[in-house]
Amino acid sequence: MTWLWYEVRRQDARVHPEFLADTGRYVVAMAVSVFVILVSAFLPAELRLGAWAIFTVAWVVLLLLFGRFRVGLGRGLTPTDSLVERFATITIIVLGEAP
Repeated sequence: MTWLWYEVRRQDARVHPEFLADTGRYVVAMAVSVFVILVSAFLPAELRLGAWAIFTVAWVVLLLLFGRFRVGLGRGLTPTDSLVERFATITIIVLGEAP
């Protein structure tokens, strides 16, 4: 995921430079996430659970803070009724295929 978001950032540099700050923050957050999860793999079970709980809370807080910016999480693609319906349909299909 980190590499994919880095590629998105490289494309934004050419096509949508207004998104560079957003994708840059996300790439850094994903890289830190990879490091934290990798390090936590070597912790004892109790500490690992605590690290993952702190990690999850940190991501939620981070997303809430990013959402408080002037533009916030509403930048980019505006969800239309059609788009919402398509996501609902794909969700139903995926859940229907799961055993």
